[in-house]
Amino acid sequence: MEKNSINVAEKLHSLSNEELITLVNTLEEERGSLVSQVGELAIELKHVKKKNSDLHRRVVLNQKTGLPNHVKANEDINQLLEKRLEQEDLSSIAFILLKLNENFEAINKALKPTISEWVLYQIAVRLTDLCGLENLVYHTREDEFLIVFQDINDERRLQMFLQLLNEEIKRPHIFSGYNISIDSSCGVSLFPKHGLDRNTLLHNSDIALSYAFKQKLNYTIFTEEISDLVIQKMELQNSIIKALEDQAIKEIDKQFYLNYQPIVTIEVHDKSYKINEIRTEALIRWNHPDKGGISPDDFIPLAEETGLIIPLGNWVIFSAARQLKSWKERKVDGTILSVNVSPRQFYDPDLVDTFIHLTERYGIKPVNLKIELTENSLIDNPIDAINKLNQLKEAGFSISLDDFGTGYSSLNYLKDLPVDTVKIDKSFVNKVHTCKLDHSILKGILYFIRELKLDLIIEGVETETQLKTLVDLGCRSFQGYYFSKALGDEDFIQYKKDNLNKVFHFSK
Repeated sequence: MEKNSINVAEKLHSLSNEELITLVNTLEEERGSLVSQVGELAIELKHVKKKNSDLHRRVVLNQKTGLPNHVKANEDINQLLEKRLEQEDLSSIAFILLKLNENFEAINKALKPTISEWVLYQIAVRLTDLCGLENLVYHTREDEFLIVFQDINDERRLQMFLQLLNEEIKRPHIFSGYNISIDSSCGVSLFPKHGLDRNTLLHNSDIALSYAFKQKLNYTIFTEEISDLVIQKMELQNSIIKALEDQAIKEIDKQFYLNYQPIVTIEVHDKSYKINEIRTEALIRWNHPDKGGISPDDFIPLAEETGLIIPLGNWVIFSAARQLKSWKERKVDGTILSVNVSPRQFYDPDLVDTFIHLTERYGIKPVNLKIELTENSLIDNPIDAINKLNQLKEAGFSISLDDFGTGYSSLNYLKDLPVDTVKIDKSFVNKVHTCKLDHSILKGILYFIRELKLDLIIEGVETETQLKTLVDLGCRSFQGYYFSKALGDEDFIQYKKDNLNKVFHFSK
């Protein structure tokens, strides 16, 4: 090191004054450049730190509400549970998943995005104020929040908090002339009762939330029984999907099939009646490979809820059209076959085209494929419903209003609907022969329907006594176990062959 210093000194002494000045100037320039580069690097590092900070904020914060998001929730919960377990602190913690109801989705679609974002922000503020500093609030999805409610002494305190939570969300949000009301449902799991780790606890909260949301409850606290119910529904839903996939691919071992319940029209004589016409209604059945027969009451509501009713309903329409073609080829022509269309399927934009396409494909007349709808299919959006009914009527299809009297429509509403047939629900039939009030109500309904010149079918006729009472009221078309249960294809053909134009005598 000393030798190098001596060499440098000797070289400097050997330089002339001009050379020394040039060297000094060069060193000054290089020093200035180096200082400038260091300064620029410091500024760049500052920008990088700011970008990293902004990026971190975007990663861990919800941009609409400023609350920590699911990423931060996962980090915090893992740390919280790890600390509790290390300290052997098993005091209860509630993990509350809160989901806004369908009103928020409607607001999001109908109003400006700024309004729905403002509502979310207001909800975030209310939740933060309600929960205080000792509890944690996260905005985990567009319409979901997570609250970590710590140190719960008893379940009553938790229930009071959940009730306050619902009331706080429900309190109207007033913005720019809009008075916005939103409801919510909560699913709750408890540490350590329902789990010791984040995945288990949040999964159980989600199960409880799913149950509460579908049952329209303010909140549900997780139990194994609720878990079993939700899992059973999920398994049933997956089974419907698999069965539909198999129906589309395989020609054998089909799980879904149709049965046909006769609808008879009679001609009444003094002590007898003759069956003049036999129509039928297609009823879907499910033969599960492991569980056997599953009731439509179990799988139809689930299909409606999940949207699977559209492919399932389309399969029914397809199968009914194909069945009509088969009957036509076997000289069982002229049979009117009714198919049920669910509320959700009715508003499928492709419904009319589906019916038209299938009648053309199988060479059947639209008048032979009758469409049955419930009142609830029409009541929510009557203008759109009437427009669609008119489209179906113009295409040649006839319309039947099923289960009349069980929905929300009035007799006055009925006169505006372009329907051909009204099917009176069996609830009016059960006591018609024993209850004067039921008898009078049904008599009034029948009078009004006849004034509208609509075809009339009475459902749920199970005894001769009921039949005779209904005949005395002027009814002539019936469906029910008194005449026949739902039958398979061949059995229905045989029933029609055996009973059409046959005379039956009333017992004394």
